[in-house]
Amino acid sequence: MRKNYKPLNMICNGRLVHLFEESDEQKKEYLVKRVDELANKYTEYRCKALYGYLCNLFTSIAVCEYNEANGMTREDSITQVRTYMEDFMRPSREKYQKLFAKKWIWPIARVLIPKMMCSANGKGFETKVVKGDKNKMGFDTTKCIFTTILGELGRLDLACMYCGLDEFMYSNLPGITFVRKGTCSRGDKCCDFRFIRNQ
Repeated sequence: MRKNYKPLNMICNGRLVHLFEESDEQKKEYLVKRVDELANKYTEYRCKALYGYLCNLFTSIAVCEYNEANGMTREDSITQVRTYMEDFMRPSREKYQKLFAKKWIWPIARVLIPKMMCSANGKGFETKVVKGDKNKMGFDTTKCIFTTILGELGRLDLACMYCGLDEFMYSNLPGITFVRKGTCSRGDKCCDFRFIRNQ
């Protein structure tokens, strides 16, 4: 197994590292074991473009399973995962907000963000850029690794949480309106991302 896919490395490279650090030894042992099982089950998704997604995905599955097996409701378990993830993401969100406050960033973002979103095409995601005028940027994801794996495991509610994290990250960008009408996790035909520059 490549070093990066050792379970402890995956947990520590994900957004739930602080939850893991605060857990007791029994929970840590379960999380490491379960992430290892998932990493070995879904080897077809191993690639550089998906590594960060897999770190978060496998750890969140393990956390929810452990919590629910030890008396936490499914809803409370997902809320806990989301809270820790949002706390981890908050510094990045603040950087995005500062960056988008600069007028020169929009033309660059219109090129780089869709390219980044399409980087995992054929490896777990299928995303296409939606052309718009100079004040719009958009793309549609019709296949999503979160919906695929979590659907297999009967955990689409956890996939919905990940869709909510997109809104957490993008909904408060200065001068930008983030619009979403559907998500694969809710049974829609695609996850749509639309960024509209306010004039």
